[in-house]
Amino acid sequence: MTDPILILLQERLSMYREAIEAAKINEDFSKVRRFGRALKTIENLLKSANSGILIKEDDIPPLVKIPKIKSSDKFNCDSMVLDMKQKFCST
Repeated sequence: MTDPILILLQERLSMYREAIEAAKINEDFSKVRRFGRALKTIENLLKSANSGILIKEDDIPPLVKIPKIKSSDKFNCDSMVLDMKQKFCST
């Protein structure tokens, strides 16, 4: 059986990576830095969890809203946005 915390960490890892990519496309570098710090925290928590250390759910960075792609870049990113919606909106 898989630990629910590990699953949550993997989901957040993926979510923050996608949010960073969307923020880069939008050239919103403050979000890139902020999401990057949270991503590093998630990676460290994941390493700890994999080595058997108990992780409190309160220590995991919260859900992140993936930034919308600017309309000028939209034609290049439609498939990426669709993939993000499919991953995070279908439960």
